[in-house]
Amino acid sequence: MKAHCLLTYALESGGPQVQNQLQEVLFRHYFTDGKYPDIKNLVEAAQEVGLPADDAKRALEEGQFETQVRREVSQVSGAVTGVPYFIINGKPAFSGAQGPDAFARAFQRA
Repeated sequence: MKAHCLLTYALESGGPQVQNQLQEVLFRHYFTDGKYPDIKNLVEAAQEVGLPADDAKRALEEGQFETQVRREVSQVSGAVTGVPYFIINGKPAFSGAQGPDAFARAFQRA
């Protein structure tokens, strides 16, 4: 949950590019470096992408984005029927491996 909150903080503070960079760092920290996503390591990841450590730590400790993240999870969790699962423009599109035509149709409908 805390990592998702940090990603939301990154989007609000730095925009989608910073959020994407943070996601890559979090994946590397967890899957390659074996770092548990506690607040200390999450703040370290935030610093790597140029986010202020104090602000990131405060956002995590105060739970600033928990309500928003829980709401977003609740909105989509009932619709997920398989993985990967794609939501386009906030609407469920399809699940499972799909070809380019399926994506094109989904984008047109959205």
